[in-house]
Order: sequence, then C-alpha cells, then structure tokens
Amino acid sequence: GKPAENRSAYCEFEYFFREDVATALNVSTSRVLVLLVKAASRDHSLVYFRLLPPATANETSTHFLIANLHEQATRPDSPLYHGNVTVRADSAWGVSGFGKKARETAPYLPYDVTSTSLCHA
Repeated sequence: GKPAENRSAYCEFEYFFREDVATALNVSTSRVLVLLVKAASRDHSLVYFRLLPPATANETSTHFLIANLHEQATRPDSPLYHGNVTVRADSAWGVSGFGKKARETAPYLPYDVTSTSLCHA
C-alpha cells in the first residue's frame, strides 16, 4: 500500500523500510517481512526482518538476496543507501546471520516466526 496520512510514525517507517529494501533488491515488498523494530539508542533503531522465499521458480532465491544485501551494506554508494529510511543505515551493523547455516538445519531459528507488526501493507 501507499503511505497514508493517518498512518502512525511506526507504520510509516515500516512501510518505507520495506519499500527501500525491496527496491534495493529488486523484489516485491511482499518478500520483506518486518518482524520487529526496536530502539537501539535515542536516534538509532534495529530492524529485525526476514526475506521470504520466492513464490515462483523465476524469482530470485533468498540466499542470493541475503548475499546481495550483505554486499550492498558494505558499499555506501549502493541502492540500499538511496532509500527513504535506509539512507541512514549504519554499515557497521551489517547483515546478521550472514554466512550461517540454512534455517532448516540451524538451532537458532528452527521455527517460523510471525511478524509482531500492527501495520498492514
């Protein structure tokens, strides 16, 4: 959906975050699932999100998207830093979990996680 005037600041941030990541990775926003946004300090937030698997065989694999996102996070001139809210992303945080085992064999996140967002796309 489009940003709405009656949308909360949190939902507005989530909307633009999903748009920014999807645009940087050239995928649909439906593949970007925000799980949680939490304050890390007075002017920093941590965004926990998932890149969902492709719905069809011709969509880009999640593994490739994560590698692409990791690579973009290291380059300030990448599309990731051209977004509305990701323009302020901090490359020092990187992409958590990058390079670890696939979820289905990893003990740290063995089950599906449902978003805690109250915002509707």
